[in-house]
Amino acid sequence: MLAQVEAAGFSDVRGEWVPINFTVQSCDEYARMRRERSAPLEARIAHFPSDRRAAAWRAVALAAQAYADADGIVRMENAAFCVSARR
Repeated sequence: MLAQVEAAGFSDVRGEWVPINFTVQSCDEYARMRRERSAPLEARIAHFPSDRRAAAWRAVALAAQAYADADGIVRMENAAFCVSARR
């Protein structure tokens, strides 16, 4: 990725992984958060009947249970690769 940024004419290109941690109060809240931030996915399933779309998001909430603690709080650790450069 850094080489592509340099090839686009940028200099002093740097990249680093930045930790991203999500904490939400429930699996359902996690599914709502993902839905709000997943417009491309929502668009891809927009033609599905409403019951199938709802089932898909219930499946997301169900999968989040693997990250929930005994109180139901969902914690997920992730990372984002951030790039900075000068033109």
